[in-house]
Amino acid sequence: MVLGPWVVKLLFPPSFVLAATALLPWYAWAVVPLALGNVLLNNLLAHSHFKVVPALCVLAAAYAFALTSFTTLP
Repeated sequence: MVLGPWVVKLLFPPSFVLAATALLPWYAWAVVPLALGNVLLNNLLAHSHFKVVPALCVLAAAYAFALTSFTTLP
């Protein structure tokens, strides 16, 4: 978390810096499982373990449903 606060201070107004820098560590740790899952998925597919593909299709459909159902547009 060395570069994040500096970039926020450089790109955004001062009123936004405190809130954004407080959320940066939480966001960074939330992305770690996503990155590890992506590595695992690529490893499984590279080794021709395609049993995971139907589950991924269901997950993608559930994700699309959640995005269209629980988001509000102004």
